[in-house]
Amino acid sequence: MATKRKKPPSTAPRRVPLQARSQRRKERILDATAALLASRGLDAVTTNAIAARARTSIGSVYEFFPNKEAVLHALTGRYLERLRARTEAALAEAPPGSWRALTERWIDALAAFYRTEPGYRELWFGVQLSGALLSTAAAWGDEFSARVEAILSPLTPALAPAERRVVAQSALYMASALLALAAQRDEQQGALYVEEAKKAVCRYLAPYIEPPCQPRESA
Repeated sequence: MATKRKKPPSTAPRRVPLQARSQRRKERILDATAALLASRGLDAVTTNAIAARARTSIGSVYEFFPNKEAVLHALTGRYLERLRARTEAALAEAPPGSWRALTERWIDALAAFYRTEPGYRELWFGVQLSGALLSTAAAWGDEFSARVEAILSPLTPALAPAERRVVAQSALYMASALLALAAQRDEQQGALYVEEAKKAVCRYLAPYIEPPCQPRESA
């Protein structure tokens, strides 16, 4: 007899706050979750722990979210909004016409976010391992690789769209892997890994953006 597959927990919010007061309560719940992640890690995050940290009732948590996965999904959405704003600001400050400077500013922005946004590092490491949140991690990858792809598009006109997509995803995850390593080290040692991430991604992208010169044909 075939067994039914267990459905993953829903990550949809129970209700969307319409009033400013309700929105503040929801933000307080997300702030508490981020603080728990930063201080105790993903395994310590439960709805009861979130309620205690937010100094609210468990009923208030369930008013907005059906389970902890939904809270984490909402927190991830907030992280993505902040990271999007941070990276876009960094890209806007890059010197025009320099793809290497653009790449380095982008990596610096990602590295700073890992270190300064409470709970982001712990959640990002955790969602890679949690089946219930794998779709959240995939959505992160899809969004930011699409942004890298858009940046690469005018720089790599010879690449087919499918190949450019693979190059963008490879550059993103190459940088993410090294920045994750940097985030686990102290600030001084972590900075060395950030620089290695810049070198690795620039060297990877260079052949696509700066193809080798072709020998001139003899007259």
